[in-house]
Amino acid sequence: MNISHTKAIIVSGILWFSIGLMLLAKGLNFIILSGQTAGREEVSLWIVALSLGIGFVKSKFILSKTVKRVIVTILARPNPFSIFELYSRSYYLIILSMVFLGVGMRWAPLPLEVRGAVDVAVGSALINGAVLYFRGALANKPL
Repeated sequence: MNISHTKAIIVSGILWFSIGLMLLAKGLNFIILSGQTAGREEVSLWIVALSLGIGFVKSKFILSKTVKRVIVTILARPNPFSIFELYSRSYYLIILSMVFLGVGMRWAPLPLEVRGAVDVAVGSALINGAVLYFRGALANKPL
């Protein structure tokens, strides 16, 4: 199946947005649940705010470089190209390692606040990164 540059960039953005939304919802659920059971709603609010801030900084300084690199790689391919060539092997290895880290967090004896904070930070960073993908797709214009 062949895909145009713009569609490939949009697919990447949708992938990041979907995973980010899932992690954000899961993390907020963990933080709210731990705050309600301990009677510390104010602390939970501060954890969410701090996690969102960390996610923003991560997306601004780290993930923005990744998004730019992936967009440049996509635009360097012939138009259209196979969807199976969308990412390099190293990118798939990074995704796989992130999945293993997520599974490892599930089995590690971490407090719900910590798991929630990590999920909120990573989820919000991915959502911000997805916005960069969508901006890149708009800059490329043709569908």
